[in-house]
Amino acid sequence: MSKKDFVLTVDVGACSLKAAEFFQKSNKLELIDFSCVEYSSEITDDNRHSEIYKTFTEILQTHKFKARRLYLSISGQEVFTRFAKIPTASTVKDQKLQQLVNYEARQNIPYPIEEVTWDYQLINIADSSSEEMSIMYAVIKNDIILSIVSVFERCGFETVLVGTSPTATYNCMCAMKIDEMEPSALINIGGRCTNIIFVGKGKFFARSIPLGGYSITQQISKDLNIPFNEAENLKRTTGYVSLGSNYQEGDQQSIAISTSIRNIMIRIHGEINRSINIYKSQHPDNNFAKVYLAGGSSVIKYTDSFLEEKLKLPIEYLNPANLVSIHDSVNKEELASVVHIFPELVGLAVNSVTSCPIEISLVPEFIRNKHNLRRKTPYFYAISVTFIMCLAIFYWGMRTQRELIDDLIITTTDQTRKIQESVTNVTVLTKELDTQKKIYNSVFQALEERNSWYEILDSIQKALPDNTWLVLIEPSGKPNITTDKEPLPETGIKSIFGKPKTRYPQAVVTSDSTSTAIEWIRVKAHTLVLFKSLKTTEPEKFKENLLKMATFSANAEDIVIVDYKTPLKESDNISSFDMIIKLRKPIKEP
Repeated sequence: MSKKDFVLTVDVGACSLKAAEFFQKSNKLELIDFSCVEYSSEITDDNRHSEIYKTFTEILQTHKFKARRLYLSISGQEVFTRFAKIPTASTVKDQKLQQLVNYEARQNIPYPIEEVTWDYQLINIADSSSEEMSIMYAVIKNDIILSIVSVFERCGFETVLVGTSPTATYNCMCAMKIDEMEPSALINIGGRCTNIIFVGKGKFFARSIPLGGYSITQQISKDLNIPFNEAENLKRTTGYVSLGSNYQEGDQQSIAISTSIRNIMIRIHGEINRSINIYKSQHPDNNFAKVYLAGGSSVIKYTDSFLEEKLKLPIEYLNPANLVSIHDSVNKEELASVVHIFPELVGLAVNSVTSCPIEISLVPEFIRNKHNLRRKTPYFYAISVTFIMCLAIFYWGMRTQRELIDDLIITTTDQTRKIQESVTNVTVLTKELDTQKKIYNSVFQALEERNSWYEILDSIQKALPDNTWLVLIEPSGKPNITTDKEPLPETGIKSIFGKPKTRYPQAVVTSDSTSTAIEWIRVKAHTLVLFKSLKTTEPEKFKENLLKMATFSANAEDIVIVDYKTPLKESDNISSFDMIIKLRKPIKEP
């Protein structure tokens, strides 16, 4: 069985602390264990927390409760209850209804609203014929409720609901179907106060009377002039409610005690009658058929007879044990002796398994927030674990990415090194290629130059007139035609016929020392003159032929006949000439 299947109900009374543990199964309740312990001293504002804590820990030491969920009821003496009238819910919208409830709360609660914990319950909502409905406010001061609830939170219990003694008792009576019978009332005579609860179909009214067992003990102590504790002991052992002078029993002390008890009971009866009149004024159609008794002080001898005589109504003790099954481990005799104090405990247990007519809860906001935070704690843990996992995944991803980047850097660096080596090799090879190109170009140029000389010789050979032969070909500088009258040195070829004669102007050949190319060549040739009557000489023919050649300049001024020597005698037939020719394409010197 899970701890969630158990519920602990506690009634914080004015003089004692009552607890019962129930097992829940299919909306049915089974009483597992119970306890009732009186406080060791009177409860005050100063010792409330410590005294309740002391008493509750005493219960926990003797009873091993499995439940962790706790339903709590507080004595009507500590809770301020007020009834009011508001328009029915059918005539007011939900939003305005809440505003109206808040407004009525401020009007009816006699304390600053921020200093109290309060809740409300709408009564007779189902009565559509009425234009008004009752609303009940339950109010308790914050310091009181916190001092009580913190005891159980401190002991490790989760306070699910904080009700009041009257509302818990009413829920118990409704669970017993008493509200479906004829209208009835319950008188719960407790230690410090007496709660009177009116029960009808859809009707609820409760009033707390500040008279109870404590008042009876005080009256006995005063009348007999004995200590309070002795008066309490006499009340429990020999006390009874006197039914008049004709029904006295015991010795004089017993008679005096019964008279004291009767005096308080008469006052309680007067307050009960007053409460009945108030209720009947509000509900004139409700006539009581029965009155139930409950509470620790209701078992004083002849209490039921006294009230039955005064109220003229049948009196019956309420037995809430009929609502639950009893576990075999429970002491039945002990339970029967205290069953009259069980209505609050059973009413709270019923509220834990099903919805009830009155569901007021005075759990402080601080405790509610604490419980909400506790319920959300697993989600916080889940979020934290998820966050940590996300961080771990992120770290793993970053680490993996870093490793990939490092591997990529290493690979890239290695490839870069290889590329740089290849670039270096290519650079070296490129330099070698450039060197070889230069060598090739120089060789190719030399070959071209050699071919140029072949072309030059071939062109000259083609351009030579018949009967003409070369005797000299050499590079030459640019010719400079001069008109100087001084005789130039003899040039030409001496013949056996004497000194030759020239018919062309002399030319001085100048050379350009800065030139690296051969632009001019010098040609010397002899010719055999067979026909002297020809108008055109061999040098002129040769020049004409040269101008037609693609190898030499096409400009006539670029082919200069430097010297032409004709035969000295008429009988001679050998002539010579010296000519400087400009090349169309200069030849670079090797």
